[in-house]
Amino acid sequence: MTSLSLATWNLLHGQAVAEPGDARGIEQRLADGARRLDADVIAVQEVDCTSERSGHTCQVDIIAQAVSGQGRFCATLQGVPGQEWTEGRGHHDESTGPRYGIGLVTRLPVTRWESVALPASTRRLPLLVPTPSGPRAIWVRDEPRWALAAVISGPAGEFTAVCTHLSFVPGVNIRQLRALTQWCRGLPGPHYLLADLNLPRLLASRMRPWRLLASTATYPVGRPRVQFDHIAAGPGAPAHVLATEALALPAGDHRALRVELRAN
Repeated sequence: MTSLSLATWNLLHGQAVAEPGDARGIEQRLADGARRLDADVIAVQEVDCTSERSGHTCQVDIIAQAVSGQGRFCATLQGVPGQEWTEGRGHHDESTGPRYGIGLVTRLPVTRWESVALPASTRRLPLLVPTPSGPRAIWVRDEPRWALAAVISGPAGEFTAVCTHLSFVPGVNIRQLRALTQWCRGLPGPHYLLADLNLPRLLASRMRPWRLLASTATYPVGRPRVQFDHIAAGPGAPAHVLATEALALPAGDHRALRVELRAN
């Protein structure tokens, strides 16, 4: 039997939340987490690249090296969230300053990378964030949102994996998901979506034509109560699920979601 493992992981730029006293450095936490996931394709969100707060490294490269794969970073913004920033330029962004965004890593051959900007929101809303002393609300300006796709040669043929991190603004995230779905129609199928949708499972399950492949709470990492992180199959995608797991990894404020599929 041929299998395909897919995962999505919100890194929180490498910060340790499940174990705040973790003495490992960011790079080691990310590498250890990636090896624990042990997935053929890993989508990551809230990723730093050449940012001072994360040691001037590209976190996608760290994860790719840990699993002996290849990766691509997609800059949703240039700068640092919560500080000064301008909109990024997707997977073509090769600026030398700090950048932030999403990424894809895979151990399988990639024939093509694509990215697209999604409809924007200009609203500010209170966002509940975990801290060592407990959750607190901060007012934040919503960030630019992008989708990143890899056309991959898999064990049962070609497929496209898509990563995104949608807005936390209600309604805007649904509009973004619809735009992403339309964009995917121009990419080789079948399609798999690996993402932090900022949509609870009940809402996400209604977003056709995607079929959710796992039902398990992923947020917050310590005692998850809601599922914001999803792996979904598009029309015609093999979706025989062998196993699902939500893992508390060394980095991130969400549990990573991993799905093992029968690929043929």
